[in-house]
Amino acid sequence: MTTTWLGIDPGADGTGIALIRTGTRPATLLDHDVILNDTGEVGTVYIARVLGAIDRIRCAHFDATTDSDRPRMAVEAVNSPTGFANGRRHPIDPAHLLGCAMVLGAVLAAYPDSVLVPPGGNGHGAYASYPPELVTAGERRRADWSTRPAGQSTDLRHARSAFDVARQGPRCARRNRLAHLTRQEPLL
Repeated sequence: MTTTWLGIDPGADGTGIALIRTGTRPATLLDHDVILNDTGEVGTVYIARVLGAIDRIRCAHFDATTDSDRPRMAVEAVNSPTGFANGRRHPIDPAHLLGCAMVLGAVLAAYPDSVLVPPGGNGHGAYASYPPELVTAGERRRADWSTRPAGQSTDLRHARSAFDVARQGPRCARRNRLAHLTRQEPLL
């Protein structure tokens, strides 16, 4: 069965959105957007831009009068900071973490039926695992580009992460349903 999933990678500096069709191999990218925070502050203007972009993509791809093909929503959750990155001590930027949490909270408030997807590794698969629209020409320059893990060099990293979040949406939704049936809290 094919369904559409809208993946959101909330962030303080940029938010990625990717609409995909699952049930096909590989998943089909239908639309994507990256909303960059030009001001550096997460406030009502940035959050309104993020929610506006989500609404634009949702409305462009389903008939609101029938509501039958409405995409499911998957949003990347936020981990508690550890003070380490790549096995080394790393200073924590509380402003970045709080900004990310503010965007996540705004998305969940607007779309409370969203499925939370655990963070970790989203947007870092091999370049070949992403649709061509999510890999820049510069990232394709090296001979071994297709097997290399996706990097953080472009703003498209947010869209790649949202693509992975959308791909994980069905699995996380099944896990959440099973947890509810067994009266356990979902793991994040």
